[in-house]
Amino acid sequence: TLWAPKDSVLQRVARYGMVLLILAEAGVWIWLR
Repeated sequence: TLWAPKDSVLQRVARYGMVLLILAEAGVWIWLR
């Protein structure tokens, strides 16, 4: 799976992407509010 220990790079990239996406959505929501 994507969260397998041997796929540490994919896990790191996926987690970083999710964090960026959440921060981006929160920032846009606050900005447009």
